[in-house]
Amino acid sequence: MYSIAVEIVFNAGHFLLLSVSGGKCEQPHRHDWRARATVEAEELGKFEVVMDFQHLRQLLRQIVRPLEQAQNINELPCFSGEGRNPSTERIAHYIYDKLAENLPEQIRATEVLVWETPDCRAGYRPDMVPPVPH
Repeated sequence: MYSIAVEIVFNAGHFLLLSVSGGKCEQPHRHDWRARATVEAEELGKFEVVMDFQHLRQLLRQIVRPLEQAQNINELPCFSGEGRNPSTERIAHYIYDKLAENLPEQIRATEVLVWETPDCRAGYRPDMVPPVPH
């Protein structure tokens, strides 16, 4: 199995609805987010690569563009409404889903990590193989 990963930085605002009322995360604020997307393929492609790093980076930039362009991520339909808190975890899942939809057939997204600060990150990767019952 071969894999590659790219990282980008983007700036976007959000706020969280937390059980602890009045915390600083409940106020609208912005982050310089960092996103890392990892993809894999069982075999290398025609040019002996999983895929072009720049193509993967371009896909990732296209996916985060709506997050950057919104005044607040909370305003986007996928993050508005009850149960749609734009947490770092949910943003990672959103990016993963969009990436998986746009990859060539032989390439699979394996993980997306998102940092909201240099030392706070969350990730999403699907469970590929369910555990075998004993």
